Amino acid sequence: MDEKILRNKLIRLAHKDRDIRQHLLPLLKEAKIKTAVDKDIPDKVKEIAKNVEEKGNDPGMAYAIAWSVYCRYKEPGSPHCHKSPNEYFPGRP
Repeated sequence: MDEKILRNKLIRLAHKDRDIRQHLLPLLKEAKIKTAVDKDIPDKVKEIAKNVEEKGNDPGMAYAIAWSVYCRYKEPGSPHCHKSPNEYFPGRP
């Protein structure tokens, strides 16, 4: 079944049954966020992060190292690797 169709069916179910709504909607929201984030990460970064994580590092540290390696050595010209200073901390003066 297509991911979008399944998501829509789960949303309809959550709207019909109030008892499961409180459990189902947060899961759907979390899944949507993870999917959106994963689509924007280059495969090479995911590969490096997996290798770093297998060496005993936590996932947050693994992705930090992976992005650093990716931007420094693998694809320094990637648009993922160049941000203006105001993009790093939006809302800060």
